[in-house]
Amino acid sequence: MGRILDLAGEVGMVAMIHTDIDKPFPKAGQPAFLARQTRELFERHPKTKIIWAHIGLGRVVKPIEGQAELIVRALKEPKLDHVYFDISWDETAKYAVESPESMKRVATAINDHPHRFLFGTDCVAPAKSEQMTDVFHKYDPIWKLLTPEASRMVRLENHDRLFDQAKKDTRAWEKANLT
Repeated sequence: MGRILDLAGEVGMVAMIHTDIDKPFPKAGQPAFLARQTRELFERHPKTKIIWAHIGLGRVVKPIEGQAELIVRALKEPKLDHVYFDISWDETAKYAVESPESMKRVATAINDHPHRFLFGTDCVAPAKSEQMTDVFHKYDPIWKLLTPEASRMVRLENHDRLFDQAKKDTRAWEKANLT
């Protein structure tokens, strides 16, 4: 994986990583070792723009205790400024809107760092296209708590900015390195 991330960084590609923050069905009191391993992976590849899909949540991986604080610390850490956080997915939305406190935490993190969050339409095994827009609307309470600028960036502009730049960088790398 390291070599792939190094190449992505050299070429200018964006890497999206689906890795859980913890192992499925952890035992009570067990440290979330995947959180540490994920952070170390991100730190080893500072030249690679990395999107962490679903902020480490999975179908059977729930948020770890203090996960919101962990994300906020990562957002403030200069050596992780190349990491972006994908909040797409119905499972992620479920935890983001589960309480007024969780909605406020998510909205505050996004408002404070709007250039670092992305939203798409990921959902588990959609049987119809409406399920993808349902994911968007699960976030309605949070969209209302965001500044207009943060809302626009998360839903539209951050994807465009990251992937448009990656396309330019990749084409430049190809021109310089491929004959």
